[in-house]
Amino acid sequence: MDAWVVALALPTPQIWHLPPAPERNRSGLTSEPSPARSEIAGHFVHIDDGRFHERGRYWSNASDVHATTRLVAGSGDRYQHLLLYAHGGLNSPEDSARRIAAMKETFKRNAIYPYHFMYDTGILEELKDVILRRQANIAARAGALSDQTDRLLERSTRVPGRALWREMKGGARRPFLPQQAGTEALSIWMTELAREKNTKLRVHLCGHSSGAILLAYLLDALDDVAPSLRIASCTLFAPAATIDLFETHYFPYLISEPAALGIEQMQVFNLTDRLERADTVAKIYRKSLLYLVSRAFEELVPEAILGLQSDMDELLQKPKMSMIVDRFTVHYSDGSPDAATQSTRHGGFDNDVATMNSLLRTILGREPAPEDAFTQQILDY
Repeated sequence: MDAWVVALALPTPQIWHLPPAPERNRSGLTSEPSPARSEIAGHFVHIDDGRFHERGRYWSNASDVHATTRLVAGSGDRYQHLLLYAHGGLNSPEDSARRIAAMKETFKRNAIYPYHFMYDTGILEELKDVILRRQANIAARAGALSDQTDRLLERSTRVPGRALWREMKGGARRPFLPQQAGTEALSIWMTELAREKNTKLRVHLCGHSSGAILLAYLLDALDDVAPSLRIASCTLFAPAATIDLFETHYFPYLISEPAALGIEQMQVFNLTDRLERADTVAKIYRKSLLYLVSRAFEELVPEAILGLQSDMDELLQKPKMSMIVDRFTVHYSDGSPDAATQSTRHGGFDNDVATMNSLLRTILGREPAPEDAFTQQILDY
């Protein structure tokens, strides 16, 4: 039952006078292209250009946030954890909605209330177009796909790709500027939780790909609205954030004083370099998106990226990282069946059972009960 309807004891679709969610087939997929808003109501805020996205299928506004926070804060001991989750900026709202719908019940069975930041960048199709429009020309110049075609693609997509990536990063930052929707949503959450004295939710962060960029700026806003909050855990999947952004926006909270905003534990889930090089972008660029970002889309290239193994290895060798050795962990997917993560591609971490159950273990501090863990059927929504 959603937080929206805790007090009313009715399924969400009935509250909204809508038919129940469509039945799923054996693979877990629904017959509809994306979930109805009622299926994920109370579990997301949708932000566009820093403002609440108040129209369309997945609308949001401040009143919507207030309604959710009041019900969660007043739900007694139903929840012990609040998870603030940031999807990658290349996801469409419909893609994000599918992931929210797939995850939410498993989180809630584990006393975790998931709340997702859905933000519009509108660059996915443009980025695909940038790459696809250059395919024929590059193939004619270099022949079959190879490292040479990758280098040509990096050079030919640099100007338009850099502009699109700059816009994506701006879309992740703007919500958390003063008086913008992300900052307002956080302020509402923190104010309501502080008002309800019986609510002792531990706060956790999770971000996938460019969601790591959004969370960096979310931390800035939290420093203003909840300056003494201790974040129990921060988990990043294949972060597209630069090493520099980690050092300026994450590291200070890993070494902060106990009475200040801080991160108690942080972990990063990455592909090995072998798997990064086995991944593709649009089946044309023969490496992962993070390689293309590092070598073509950042302002200065190549740029060190937190999600790339070689760059992470260099970061871990810096003397200051010894200050957080007991609070910062990196997990690599290398194909091992018993690894903490078994994703084989950049976009696959939030579909990977091992990764998502690792996230559960981190939040809970224990193994989830088998009946409460993620399964492939759940994640294949």
